[in-house]
Amino acid sequence: MTLIGTPQHRGQTLLVLGLDAPGAGQPTIELDDLSKFNEFALMCVSGSMTVVASLDGTNYSTTNIAWEDENEANPQQTRVTTLAGGSIYRHVGSLKSIRVVQDGATDVISAVLMAGTIGRA
Repeated sequence: MTLIGTPQHRGQTLLVLGLDAPGAGQPTIELDDLSKFNEFALMCVSGSMTVVASLDGTNYSTTNIAWEDENEANPQQTRVTTLAGGSIYRHVGSLKSIRVVQDGATDVISAVLMAGTIGRA
């Protein structure tokens, strides 16, 4: 797997700036080892994205994983698999690898993934 995006470590938090306008079906962010993190936030300014993940670092889910839409009144009850530009999305769980892909022809601009930990020392 190739690392796609620009990682920036900030203490216990990882911030990844994605590639702009990768093209339909192409990754804007791809990371190979997120095993020390269990909470993720993702957003972009424009375009839309989908996310597949891997638990072992080799085999990826064949369907998009669901994210909580933090812009909704009840984000824990509103899960989406296509992430629209301008919103912030959250996912809690353990993942080994992640691939964030541009969904459709509209360019993904300024994608950002933040990874951190909750409930771990």
